[in-house]
Amino acid sequence: MEELIGQSLGQYRIVEIIGQGGMATVFRARQPGLERWVAVKVLPPHYAADPHFSAHFLREAQAIAQLEHPHILPVYDFGQQGRYIYLVMRYIEGSRTLADIMPQPLSFKQMLTYLDQVAAALDYAHERGIVHRDIKPTNILLNQNWVFLADFGLARLTQAGASPTITDVALGTPAYMSPEQGRGAKVDARTDIYALGVIVYEMLTGEIPHVAESSQAILYRRNHEAPPLLQVYRPEIPPLLDQIVQKALALDPAARFQSAGALVRALRQAVPEAQAGQLLTAAAPDRSVFWPPPSPPVSPLPPPVLDPAPPTGQLNWLWGAVAGLAAVIVLGLLLVGAIWLRNRPVEADPTRAGGQAPAPDTPSPTLVANLPATATALPPATPTALAQNCNASAGGPFAGVWPEYRDRLGCPAGDPQTLSTIAEEAFQGGHLFWSRNTDQVYIVYDRRKDGTELTEGQWQLVPPEWKWDGSNPEGVGLAPPPGLVEPKRGFGWLWRTHLGGAEGPLGWALDREYGFDNLGQVQQFEQGLMFKGSTPRIYVLLNNGRFYIE
Repeated sequence: MEELIGQSLGQYRIVEIIGQGGMATVFRARQPGLERWVAVKVLPPHYAADPHFSAHFLREAQAIAQLEHPHILPVYDFGQQGRYIYLVMRYIEGSRTLADIMPQPLSFKQMLTYLDQVAAALDYAHERGIVHRDIKPTNILLNQNWVFLADFGLARLTQAGASPTITDVALGTPAYMSPEQGRGAKVDARTDIYALGVIVYEMLTGEIPHVAESSQAILYRRNHEAPPLLQVYRPEIPPLLDQIVQKALALDPAARFQSAGALVRALRQAVPEAQAGQLLTAAAPDRSVFWPPPSPPVSPLPPPVLDPAPPTGQLNWLWGAVAGLAAVIVLGLLLVGAIWLRNRPVEADPTRAGGQAPAPDTPSPTLVANLPATATALPPATPTALAQNCNASAGGPFAGVWPEYRDRLGCPAGDPQTLSTIAEEAFQGGHLFWSRNTDQVYIVYDRRKDGTELTEGQWQLVPPEWKWDGSNPEGVGLAPPPGLVEPKRGFGWLWRTHLGGAEGPLGWALDREYGFDNLGQVQQFEQGLMFKGSTPRIYVLLNNGRFYIE
């Protein structure tokens, strides 16, 4: 969205990008008249093209803007201008987030200082029927010792009559998501309390509960296992403190604390004042992923891979998970097993995104085969000369393409890498693909719904929001037109809840979702990345949300 820099949205003059994620881009802007800096959060243009989403978002923004609490980042204004829906919030110069300070140990007393303020903000919002739905350290802003809870602009109302539709955006970050939110069930204030409990657990142990190698595995374990005791990581933790955290993380919402304030008060009472100054939090690792743009954090540590009993069409997902677990055991025990694992054919891993492997007598599908899209052709981006002397040139399949895109991409940030398991599905107006390397879903709009293929346009990165129980309550029995397909596996839930289903920007699928292994290649650059599959087509994905195809 760099094209907005120097432009105005409403009365707000856009100056620079200060943050970017899967859902929105945040700009620093100037408000004339009041002569103050503000933060303007802008959603990707395709949201504004959906009148149902637009009306729903603006209705919620009106309610969120009425929240007035000293620990909630205030929303000053909101609106829609052309292709852009935006929120205007208070800009805090030099602020940090809780995630920024968690890598350093804090005193238990200091932790409670922050949590007290978060709990006060949550209880205030919950009393007004608003659930945040995405409580996580990066949404807790710190201005010295003062806390602002941010991103209520992406929350979802729970008041009567505010029922979800297929155009609603599915929100949440898997590492901090409650069990009921992870399986797509109805949520209330207690899902925020669970997320706050996850933060407490992480601050005390350095790990999230139910740590796993993928967001899907986290959510499955969260619905089937109690979290490990704090004392597993730190034997010195008082048992009463362990009991409190276990209550906050109860599978049944009715068994949890019924307010955020009650949770924090229990924590304060569990540790004597003298000990609270001596007991330290544990350093939490950086959970950010390495591909741009920034996306919700997921722990990279490998867990036991546990899957629910899959439907018949998903049996090879289970075999992929078993193969992955066996690989870990073999690598740890036998050098011979490690050599065998490296050289054997890798099974597709449908636990991540769904689908079957191509038939042996069929050419393996490629990362970018048959990609469609909805976005209209966009004017070429103006190259930004970086004036850099790169010590290394792009290698592998990208050597011939890189010089043309050098000004946009900058210098290589590493050597070409082979992608592991990938799943993809082609739609009338777009293409979804998931990579095990990042556990993220990439949406590339490279075809209009009339079939016109595009060589440049827009792309975005979203967290996978899989539906585990197969109920798919917002899209049961959708009958696609002749020759088209209703997505039902890993991408099906995302298609319904995040992308608006058949009426959204992607439309119906052209074929069923499938997976393949070790055919894609990727190379990272300063301003984006290039990737390709087994065909000669090369995709150039820029951090600003644009793509080009060569």
